[in-house]
Amino acid sequence: MSAIEMLTWTVSSGLMILAVLIVRAVFGKKMRPGLRYALWGLVLLRLMIPGTIGNSRFSTTHVVQSVANRVSGYTPVGGTPSAATETEGRLPDIPQSGIHDPGQPAGIPDSQLNPHPIVENAVPGYTAFTDTLTGPNDLKPGVSVGGSQSISAAGKEEPSEKGAPKGNGVSRIGEYMMWGWFTGALLFLIIFLVHNLRFYLWLRARRLPLEANCSLTVYSVPGIRSSFLFGPAVYVQEELTGRQEAIRQILSHELAHFRHGDPLWAAFRLFCLVIHWFNPLVWLAAKKYSEDCELFADAAVVAGMNRTEKASYGELLVAVSTNYASGASLFSTAAMMGSNGKFLKERIKMMIKKPRTNPV
Repeated sequence: MSAIEMLTWTVSSGLMILAVLIVRAVFGKKMRPGLRYALWGLVLLRLMIPGTIGNSRFSTTHVVQSVANRVSGYTPVGGTPSAATETEGRLPDIPQSGIHDPGQPAGIPDSQLNPHPIVENAVPGYTAFTDTLTGPNDLKPGVSVGGSQSISAAGKEEPSEKGAPKGNGVSRIGEYMMWGWFTGALLFLIIFLVHNLRFYLWLRARRLPLEANCSLTVYSVPGIRSSFLFGPAVYVQEELTGRQEAIRQILSHELAHFRHGDPLWAAFRLFCLVIHWFNPLVWLAAKKYSEDCELFADAAVVAGMNRTEKASYGELLVAVSTNYASGASLFSTAAMMGSNGKFLKERIKMMIKKPRTNPV
């Protein structure tokens, strides 16, 4: 993938994220939680699949390529070449016959005296081998090409005093950008893998099996700040194990996550963060996706509840969020039940709205 393709991918992904954020801000309170959640599926596909559909004049591909061409001084076929590129690497037509060297005897063919006769002053400013001249690399050292570059003794192009072509510099910058992107992606991949591995090992060393009527394995863990689904297992705060109604509601919430496929989508979310680690809009989208993921699970749980049960569930959300810290949640595939401040209020407000039989 080139730097231009990466930039096009980033711009188009950012535009889609902004569009979803605007729709979410304007119509979010009127949208069903399942629809809000589904919108992030479109963003996920855009972030995971490079390239664009079509290449119209107003597409991101065309706009990004046009800007890059303007910066590098390159003009596509059919366009008008710029002054910097009009003569770049171009050799003038050199006559192949009718040119005689005054220092050579008349009547003897050039090829018998010198297999590579020198043509002098055939074209002002050029001295070249007429028999073997095929491109810039066949010029003698020091020969000027179109007034924009010369050939050194080592056979390399060197910029003349009139200025070097811009293309090489832009290409070098693009190469550095891609190496920087790859380094960052590799670093974040290692961070995410190490974080989740350490978290799993920490849980395994402390968890205790908890008997519950659930299709998933359930553990109680001392010291965790929120109940959550991690892989195919539910982890419950130790202080809640004696509250049967709370355990039942926690399991209903985490089972909703499991049915929605959220452990898999969380892994895809981390993959997108690895690829687009440099884009702050992607990090913001990951945060908002996680919030809508929780709202969708809440809606599935309270869909059939009465007012008393909803009040009990709201109290549970407050209990599992008391010591919750959301900072590291974006680095994990765990679906945390807890939430902070403003978003916790939004979850509780969603529950007291007019009930809907279908959260989608």
